Amino acid sequence: MKNRPLLLLIAFGFALRLFRLGEQSLWFDEIITVHLAKLPLREGLDGLLAQGIQLTPFFHWLIKGWLAVGDSDWLVRFPAVCFSLLLIPLMYRLGRTYVSAEAGLWAAALATVNPFQVWYAQEVKVYSALVVAAAGAMLAFGQLLRGERKGSGAALGLFHALGVSAHHFMFLVSTVQFVFLALRLKQYYRHLRGWLLAQALAASVLLPWFGYILHRRYFAVGIGWVPRPGAWEPLLTLWNFSVGYREEATAGVILSAGVAALSLLLGVRAMLRRGEWGRFVLLWLFLPLAVVWLFSQGKISFYVDRYFLVIAPALLLTLAAGVANLSTARLRYGLGAALLLAMLYGTGQIFFNPTYFRKDDWRSMARQLTAQAQPGDGLVTCTDGYRLALDYYNLGGVLAGNEPLFLYPVSPNFNRALEPYRRVWVVTSNPRQPQHHLGYSYRRSPELARLLSAERAWATANAPQVIAEAGITAYAYPHPSPSPPPDWNRLIEWLCNR
Repeated sequence: MKNRPLLLLIAFGFALRLFRLGEQSLWFDEIITVHLAKLPLREGLDGLLAQGIQLTPFFHWLIKGWLAVGDSDWLVRFPAVCFSLLLIPLMYRLGRTYVSAEAGLWAAALATVNPFQVWYAQEVKVYSALVVAAAGAMLAFGQLLRGERKGSGAALGLFHALGVSAHHFMFLVSTVQFVFLALRLKQYYRHLRGWLLAQALAASVLLPWFGYILHRRYFAVGIGWVPRPGAWEPLLTLWNFSVGYREEATAGVILSAGVAALSLLLGVRAMLRRGEWGRFVLLWLFLPLAVVWLFSQGKISFYVDRYFLVIAPALLLTLAAGVANLSTARLRYGLGAALLLAMLYGTGQIFFNPTYFRKDDWRSMARQLTAQAQPGDGLVTCTDGYRLALDYYNLGGVLAGNEPLFLYPVSPNFNRALEPYRRVWVVTSNPRQPQHHLGYSYRRSPELARLLSAERAWATANAPQVIAEAGITAYAYPHPSPSPPPDWNRLIEWLCNR
């Protein structure tokens, strides 16, 4: 059967994405997604808006409908698996359209095992839908301009509508297409109207949401945590998208990164030799990185690897072209096999290297706190969101026997608020590694030097019980202690501000 290799890739990709799907706890952003989807419609939309106007309601509504099936960690991640699976046949079609049938098959194979794609296929977030929308939009764009398929204009509009409904970075796909049309306007001017209609269709999908934002008059952007990118960040992003980024210098990391770098260089050369459509793919790959990098040098940085999933199909296609355009079958199969093994090595790390690929484990933390709770315990969480995450995994009112709970920084005076308790738990998150890491945080060790001398002496004399889970740490202090702390407000601020 002609499509048997593609069907086998889809089957293997499905199995790979289902493997250990519910093994890890939902991390904070996933918990917020499911929590908001469980709320009544208006409350859920207001909660989504409170996370920042950069978010869109498409995935919120999708998960809200999907909750009718179930809300286990495995089930709520299943829609992302399905979106990610669509990328495999789309990559095959992209390869056939822009390079060759052989490149299409290699591109589909790379999409099947790519660690970055597998990671986000197993997360209750919109990113797997975003990458599918980008791939579909670029496929329809090429078919429209080359006149290869009826209905390509409608497909272009639908994929763009899906993309902008998923994430605002879909505008980068439109930017690439616009730049290409502007550079080739004399050749493709007759398709400009169809392209503009597709963009208008996509924009119209978001008009009700923009109207809701204006009605609620809430304009915060929830990305203030994003650091300004350094000079090497784009290279690290490409490394991450190809075989998975880790800064450890093991033989496997060095070899896999070397194979990816060689394939990318060969792919860039192959695309340059293919003429305008090869250069179009390179424009798709590099222009969004350059634009966002430059904008992020200002007051607000937008540079986050997962936002760049709109360029992931271009990278996979360029890597596939580097393999498919080698002169002999032996070279093609040799480099192709090496690249697939390098990606499989990265995907294996996702499943079996908890040091670098572990989501914040709120599930285990809630179970640990529940198991170790004693009568008279009080709990302070460093944000109300952390309390929500613990409650999601049924911490409930176990601590302190349903007595009042005090949240930092809500309580203005912890010295008074904590008086009834005999032991105080403080739950905080660990510092995150640079944003190229998918799931790696530092071990938390608060610096005593940041405390005033009286609190420092007390913290030294009253070592806490510590529960450490991936990305989260809980400290239990005696209360009242033999030597009462001078100021609980300062101690909690010290623990909650890394």
